[in-house]
Amino acid sequence: MSGEALRDVLWAGAGASGFLWREFGSFSVLYDPRSGETHLLDPLAREILDLFIEQPRTETEVVAQLAELLGSEGGDIASRVAEAIAEFDRLGLIFPGVLQKPDCY
Repeated sequence: MSGEALRDVLWAGAGASGFLWREFGSFSVLYDPRSGETHLLDPLAREILDLFIEQPRTETEVVAQLAELLGSEGGDIASRVAEAIAEFDRLGLIFPGVLQKPDCY
């Protein structure tokens, strides 16, 4: 699947109700009881994961929401979101849903 197509995938948080969180300064520690793994998230990674836990979203939607929240251009954030999605998917913290259909054909 191309990078363009991946931006249209809906991603959702996996097992969020079982996640255990602890805050250490500006960092968050996440324990996933399904895997037994513990993860350290910086503030931006935490916000990205929280958005997916809140409701399924596309990469494009997350970039737009973070740009609005942080008051910056989406280009700076887009690469961090793409990296976070790849890592969260690899760790099983999020999972892909169905592709969104374009508004027009």
